Amino acid sequence: MPGSDGVSAADVTATYCATLVDEWHRLGLTDAVVSPGSRSTPMALAFAHQPGVRVHVVHDERSAAFTALGLGIGNGRAAALLCTSGTAAANFHPAVVEAYQRWQMQLERQPVAFLDPNRGLSGWMRDARIALAGVVGADAD
Repeated sequence: MPGSDGVSAADVTATYCATLVDEWHRLGLTDAVVSPGSRSTPMALAFAHQPGVRVHVVHDERSAAFTALGLGIGNGRAAALLCTSGTAAANFHPAVVEAYQRWQMQLERQPVAFLDPNRGLSGWMRDARIALAGVVGADAD
């Protein structure tokens, strides 16, 4: 429903996501790995509409994380990794550990841009979220 200015919350969200994706692409992002879900739809659509970003849809979050890591190892650039909110992001942890261990063994420092459109920690949906601070712990910088 549009606000008093005629702009809907969905329009604002879509514009925000498109702006972020355009900026990330300008900075060198070429690949996004998406594990789709309703909360991540605006960002997934923004990736899909950016012609300079290849979108890889992987339904299993753990597999998606390793796909993003492999893309980064292969082309030397971080891949964006997107999932829906809640516990889905916890499935990224094994690939985060792998990336961290590669760095510790001085093979390379491989970044992965880890995106989770988590709900806020207050309000009526607070019981449907997870506090993601610390999900990957010391295995990420």
